[in-house]
Amino acid sequence: MRDLEYRIIYCLDKEREGITGKRIADECACSVNTVRNCLQSIRPELARNGLKIQSKTAKGYILEFEDRDKGEEYIKLVRSRISNPIFGKQTSENYKVNYIIRRLLSSQRKVPLEILCTELFYSVSSVRREFVRVEEILSEYQLSLKIKRGEGYYIEGNEWDKRLCLLAQHKIFVNLDKSYQELEPDFIKLFGIGNEDIRKLRHRIRDAIVESNCFSYKMYQLPILTNYIVLMQSRRLETDGVYISEKQEEIIDNSGAALEASRILKSARIEEAFTDKEKKTFAMFLLAYRNVTSVESLKTPELDESRREADELWKVIENIISLKCYATEEIEKEFICCTYCLHNRLIFHIHPDPEDIREFTMPNVVVEDLILQLSAYLKGKYGVHVSVKQLTGFYYVLLKVFEKKMNYAFSYDAVLVSSYGYGAASYLAAQLLEHFSFYFKSVTPIEYTQLAVTTPEKKILIHDLKPDTLKPVYKSTFHEEICLIEQDIHSEFLKKIGDWISKKNNKIVNQLCHHNFLSVADMDEAIENIMLYFRNEMVDDDYNKLEKWLYLRLRNSTFQMSKETIILTAQVPTEYNGIYDFHLQKDVIWKGRKWSRVLCVLYRLDEMETIFHMMSYVQNNI
Repeated sequence: MRDLEYRIIYCLDKEREGITGKRIADECACSVNTVRNCLQSIRPELARNGLKIQSKTAKGYILEFEDRDKGEEYIKLVRSRISNPIFGKQTSENYKVNYIIRRLLSSQRKVPLEILCTELFYSVSSVRREFVRVEEILSEYQLSLKIKRGEGYYIEGNEWDKRLCLLAQHKIFVNLDKSYQELEPDFIKLFGIGNEDIRKLRHRIRDAIVESNCFSYKMYQLPILTNYIVLMQSRRLETDGVYISEKQEEIIDNSGAALEASRILKSARIEEAFTDKEKKTFAMFLLAYRNVTSVESLKTPELDESRREADELWKVIENIISLKCYATEEIEKEFICCTYCLHNRLIFHIHPDPEDIREFTMPNVVVEDLILQLSAYLKGKYGVHVSVKQLTGFYYVLLKVFEKKMNYAFSYDAVLVSSYGYGAASYLAAQLLEHFSFYFKSVTPIEYTQLAVTTPEKKILIHDLKPDTLKPVYKSTFHEEICLIEQDIHSEFLKKIGDWISKKNNKIVNQLCHHNFLSVADMDEAIENIMLYFRNEMVDDDYNKLEKWLYLRLRNSTFQMSKETIILTAQVPTEYNGIYDFHLQKDVIWKGRKWSRVLCVLYRLDEMETIFHMMSYVQNNI
């Protein structure tokens, strides 16, 4: 039966003295003709359950009993159905998908399709449609949806992956309204939600983890660690279904995680309740979520393995652009820590926590593309998709190294002379390096009398001297001159330098920037127009490479998003270097957000100065 038919029966049950078709139509938000048709179709169903509908003048429709026991049982079922929070909800699609996953994972038996249909108020075809999305989610955990003829549906896979999926579902479940939670008693029992003894156990586990001298964790990770022990306890009978690979065994042995797991369980006064294999699964979980910020906390086998992994990733990067030579010892150590944490998560199939993902707050076209290359390499190595967001730690490490390279390749050497003397020049040089370190590699304060012996590699002369004071021979030593004579050098110094940098940047960017206006209805049309623009500008081979790269990024959502701007990047031959700024004349809704422009940044890796100016434009104009 349809939801509308249940609502009509409920209206008849509420008004035992009679209710008109017009009132039923108003309450059910349908027409009177629809009510008449539904009443006709539900009469056989009511007759089978000891009920009948009478129509009386001046009273309307009246629900009467033919078999009181059967009728009251059926009415009780209808009332229960109507009061269920799932009933009639059109916005509960994701809820229903996750409900199916929780239902199948927490059930001790296989679940028939008819039971799922009854619990979700769905037709058979609707539930089967939801199975498509269920299978997509399960595949992320290496699990699969199976059916056994005559018994029902179940989820097949490694017990370890089932537990990871259950923990992810727990995060969703605790944010549901209480009325929804009460519909899933098996899931509540699985995690001991609302159980005072389990709550005390969680506190003991949390304290034991915090006291650990070996492993450290971020505060927001503690709940999931404590939840795992509760889940491990409630699914103790399923532990034999946990498959531990040789590589996972090796990592556990090298790290001493098994001893740490035993210590935590002993401190929480529950060690005796678990077998050695259960303790080993907890050790896997401790390693997967371990937060390493210093290589000194790693044991020698762990450090050697992580260093080898890090060297492989550096090779991927070096094949694209030479960066490692600019990495300090501290940066290399940070890179190893990122490698260790990522390696453990991939080996133990752990998905990134939303809290552990930082957005790229400083867009850098080159570093983001390097991260994409790492993502592709790791996918080939581990056989799983590694999202760009999982590599956020690497992004910020590589950003530091790239800025060093950029600083070395592009920033200026300057000489600063002040009419106020050497002391003032030294103070201003320090100010300049503090505020504009990216633009100036070095700033040397000198006396006026030293100008004649200044080395010729110095490119810029910054001074506040009058034109007739500065001899032409001194000027010819430098590539460029910044004269601050128009302003008081102390009060306007930084502003004047900033203006000079902006003017220089704008001059170059104006040559690189191409503005276009698109009048489109949706983002698909916008992308088509953008690709048509490049189709007309490029030769076939270059266009084909660009098209493949940009569409790959759009499909995988690996593009920068800032405010109302989408930023797409790609490497191209020199003649196509530039920023292609496509302004959408009408705001476009796409992926649930409003967009007003698409920025395509095309660059060549060996042209660092051009890259610098394009990045400056991106950061200053979005």
